[in-house]
Amino acid sequence: MRGDNMHYKYIQEQTKNCCLPCAGINELGENVIISAGRDESLGNFYQSTTAQENGWCRINRFYENGSTEEFYKKGYEVNRLKFPS
Repeated sequence: MRGDNMHYKYIQEQTKNCCLPCAGINELGENVIISAGRDESLGNFYQSTTAQENGWCRINRFYENGSTEEFYKKGYEVNRLKFPS
């Protein structure tokens, strides 16, 4: 799940039979964790955390109201986030 298709309802549909958080691999071979949460001011969201090969994690939040956020965190060891294919 990446790109223009990513929005709250799409993730909701794709994860309806999953217990969150769940993990997988995207089309670029990056490890991804999908989780859900709630922000006091913006409401419910799904969060996609992508472990990039450069040691950074790209974090995208997709809110029920249509808002999105993208931010990055450093310090994760990508080699420890290997999931079976």
